[in-house]
Order: sequence, then C-alpha cells, then structure tokens
Amino acid sequence: MSSWFLRGCSIAVIIVILLCSGCIAPPREDTGQGETTSQGDGAGQVSTPTPEITPEIIETQFLTSVTPYPKDEFPTPRSTYSNLPIPTPIPVEYLTIYNNELALKYNTVAYEYILGNPPLIIDICIKPKTVTRNIWYVSSYGSRDEKTVTQTTISPSAWFEIIVRDKNTGAIIEKDGFAKTYSSTPKREIQLRSSGNYVIEFTGNDVNASVQMRIQKIGNETGLTVPSQSCPNL
Repeated sequence: MSSWFLRGCSIAVIIVILLCSGCIAPPREDTGQGETTSQGDGAGQVSTPTPEITPEIIETQFLTSVTPYPKDEFPTPRSTYSNLPIPTPIPVEYLTIYNNELALKYNTVAYEYILGNPPLIIDICIKPKTVTRNIWYVSSYGSRDEKTVTQTTISPSAWFEIIVRDKNTGAIIEKDGFAKTYSSTPKREIQLRSSGNYVIEFTGNDVNASVQMRIQKIGNETGLTVPSQSCPNL
C-alpha cells in the first residue's frame, strides 16, 4: 500500500511542476495608441506612441482663391421657359382639275397629268349596279302561309379599279378599287405626294364612278373649286 501512496505523490508533484512552468502572461491587445514592445523575459511591456501623419498641402495652378458670395447677395435664378406662340393654321385652298361621272361597262378611261406641285388628291364615289329579286317561300310557322320577300343586292358583276402609273416607265405607283380583291366601301381616295408625269386609269363594270381631282392652289392661280362630294353608304 505504501508503494501506491508513493506513486500518487510522484504524479501530483509532476502535475504541479508542469502547471508552474506554463504560467506565462498573455500579450496585451493593441489599442491603437502605439506600438507594444516587450523587454527582458516578458515580465514588463512598454508602449511607444505612433506619431500622427500631417497631410501634404498641394497648391495647384488651375484654381484661384476667391471671396465667396454673401448669403443675401445670391441672384434670383431666371426661368428659361417661355410660352411660344401657337402658329395660326393657314387654310389650304384646292383647285378642281377634273369632275366627272364615269359609266363603266368593261371599259377603261385613262388620263395623263404632269404633277408639278403635289399633292394630287383623287376622290372617288362608287355607285354599283344593283340587282333586285323576289324570293317566294312557305312559312314554317303557324298556318304555313306563302310569302314573298324582295331583296336588293349589289350586282355580282360590279367592280371598279383605279391604277396610277409612271408615264415614263409604266410602273404602278398607286392602285385601289371596289369589289373583287378590294373592299365594298364605296368611297375611295388616292393622294399622289410626289411630282411626276402620271397616267391615271379607271376600269370597271356595272358601276358609275364619280371622280374629282384636286390640286393645291399656288399664289393667285385661278380655277374652279368644287365642294367635296358626299358618298352615301351602300
């Protein structure tokens, strides 16, 4: 039992020696006031203050020192916005150079015109031939009376087309029409906005076409002025 006692005492002595040899003071934190240096074996520390850095003043030749404005002498800013006058629209007068009603029956009417001062406005009102037919039928309601209904429709053979060509090349500049590949709206209008030598062709069948051509009046130019035609819906 004495041997176990001696071994325990020896282990306790070794532990005490190890604890004593490891007791070293930790370094102090740097507070930013200066550098920390250790002297000797670490028993004492001395802090050396860091000198402040003075910024260098740079003189420049591009800036000139002046006296600032007093607060009560600042000029009042002026508004750069101004109300511009609204221009008065100048009414445009037109001269009628053509006014006629064409009865077309598988034929073509063509005119040449040299347009010097565009635009040339071509107004057309289509009046197609109509077909009236009576439809007889027996009512499927009540007493099954016999009835007759009259229907008026546009002739299936009615159509119209206007083609504007360049006189020199024959190229198509504008075209429009009624029925066939065009709509069934009776009022049509074409405007030529470039000067040139034009051929204007009117073709159709089973239609009357009221045509007006107008050009802008220049200076003291004289001519006939016809009111724009009204074109009722079909």
